Amino acid sequence: MSDKNDKKEVLIFLFFLAFPPTDVGLSELSLDTSSSPNNPEFDGYSPSGEKEDEDDKIRLLECAVEVHSKHCEISDEGGRFVALTNLGLCNMLLNRFKEAAHAHQQALRVSINMNSIYGQAISVGNLGLLALKEGNFEISKSCLEQHLQLVQVRKRDFKYRKMDE
Repeated sequence: MSDKNDKKEVLIFLFFLAFPPTDVGLSELSLDTSSSPNNPEFDGYSPSGEKEDEDDKIRLLECAVEVHSKHCEISDEGGRFVALTNLGLCNMLLNRFKEAAHAHQQALRVSINMNSIYGQAISVGNLGLLALKEGNFEISKSCLEQHLQLVQVRKRDFKYRKMDE
């Protein structure tokens, strides 16, 4: 596969990572290279039910980690938050829990600096899900409770802002 197609794979993977189909889990997405009238080498991801080769998943996640790391280096604060969040999610999928926690903690710091309650809620929620995946239920519960509180604060603040308009 050419570099151009490799980049397409990464971009499509990142799209599905950010916007997973509602009826299919990420693990059920597979690379379908069999039939594309426009490009016989690459047709993208489809919810075909076939299991994608584990090595391909790992390779794509590794590429995603590289892309998000570069994004983090060149971005403003908001872009850095997004890149760090994505780095945390990719590392979690790769079972690199220490790296995932570090990325989510950095994303939390960035969201605090931006005074973004929504960003804080995302980061704390991701830390809770990571702790859950690691089997640390006490930390997971604490993070997810804090996530819920932040979401409720944001919802209340949004409601009051609408009333002021």
